[in-house]
Amino acid sequence: MFCHPDCDSLVCVTSDDDFCTTPALASQVSWCSVLGAEYKVLVTAFSAGTGTFAFIVTDDGVACVPTVVCPTAPAAPCDPVVDLAAYVATVGNVNDHLRIHFTAPQDETYFVWSTTNSNNDGDPNAGADPDWTLEATLPNLLAGPQTWDAPAGFPAGFKIYVVTADCPAP
Repeated sequence: MFCHPDCDSLVCVTSDDDFCTTPALASQVSWCSVLGAEYKVLVTAFSAGTGTFAFIVTDDGVACVPTVVCPTAPAAPCDPVVDLAAYVATVGNVNDHLRIHFTAPQDETYFVWSTTNSNNDGDPNAGADPDWTLEATLPNLLAGPQTWDAPAGFPAGFKIYVVTADCPAP
């Protein structure tokens, strides 16, 4: 069992050869994994043998401290929402509410923000900017086309809307 993001600098985490005689000199390894690390398994046959290999992976549920600390993959970048467009949605023949269409670039939770400040900087800063109001939380959206419907009615005056993703900090 090896770990490291690239194959040129693999680190051996654990290994085994012939853990038991039944069945047929099987091998077994146990290790404390690191969340977010990528592991690589090297399997070989005896001598020039070939055949099918079977893996059984289990989690014993016991907290542990790894003896080999494997590097974790960096957090994926948080791509901006694309193709944001706002429309008036109708019910029957009556203008009823605002509908926002956008393309979610990654599977994530998204937030719809609004402001009436025309001099805003375009970034609600995850709610830290007092100019912005959280209108909706859209949990666990899949990447691809999305729609959000505002509650019925229209505000007096204007509102500027943005949609942001709740990506983990890099």
